[in-house]
Amino acid sequence: MAWKNTGTGQFNIWSTDSSGHYITNLLSFASATSTALESYETTFQQDFNGDGTIGIPTVVIQTDGSTSLVQAGPNYFLNPVGGTGPELYFSGAPVTAGMWAGWAPIGAVQTFGGYDVAWKNAGTGQFNIWSTDSTRHYITNPLSFAAATSTAAESYETTFQQGFNGDGTIGMPATAPAASAMQTTFNGEALTLDAPSTFSGQLLGFGGDTTLAGSDQVDLRGFDFNTLHSSFDGASGTLSLSNGANAASLQFLGQSLQDSFHFADDGMRNVVVAATPTAQATVASRDFSFRFRPVLPLDFEKPRC
Repeated sequence: MAWKNTGTGQFNIWSTDSSGHYITNLLSFASATSTALESYETTFQQDFNGDGTIGIPTVVIQTDGSTSLVQAGPNYFLNPVGGTGPELYFSGAPVTAGMWAGWAPIGAVQTFGGYDVAWKNAGTGQFNIWSTDSTRHYITNPLSFAAATSTAAESYETTFQQGFNGDGTIGMPATAPAASAMQTTFNGEALTLDAPSTFSGQLLGFGGDTTLAGSDQVDLRGFDFNTLHSSFDGASGTLSLSNGANAASLQFLGQSLQDSFHFADDGMRNVVVAATPTAQATVASRDFSFRFRPVLPLDFEKPRC
């Protein structure tokens, strides 16, 4: 049974037995805007506080790929798109709006090991990046108190697909030099990039047989496998990779699809991109000519086998 004090605007909720006899108060002296009261609106199908919504208001702050950052009342949730998921936690307690003065989350993306959450301070314009585990519990800050114009913050723009600094560009301006022999090692089957962010070569004949040992590989040094994000542009054949602090692009010539690539850990937490067969290139045995072209017209080719 719901009660309202017309003078104070507060609410009580009674619980009774089947005979209508009072047992206890489920809610006492609750303000009309409290989430405790709003949660009872769905029970009574009444809009107690007159905000036009029955229940706790839900606001989608940002959606990226498969993850939506949602605020329900004072709490934040990292939901799969079209579904619901656990809320965001810090030190074992739910994160609530206003917990840290001026700071509010502005985006969330799923990583291989959990989630990254971007925070912005409305007063200072600074940014923090959180890393959480798969249950949305805070682990660490990969980025703290970064200015919007810092290269560190700009590198995370591609991860969250947001322009943090309002310069009209998502990510850092393209100033990458051509790949050099000092930055790459190529043996015909595996290409190792010591500076993946500066790589601007092209890859041709990238293929495999579904196993890591039997597939062409690109080893990206300095890219943490546990925080990897990837996307593929079929029109340009460009595989974009990011782990927040670093970003790189690999251009594959020929027909490649998103499922052409398999990601693995090289044993040192670096990311390995390996080839897998696609509908256009299903193989029973290895018969690829994997080429790496760092700067035209140089061309390295592995022998056919």
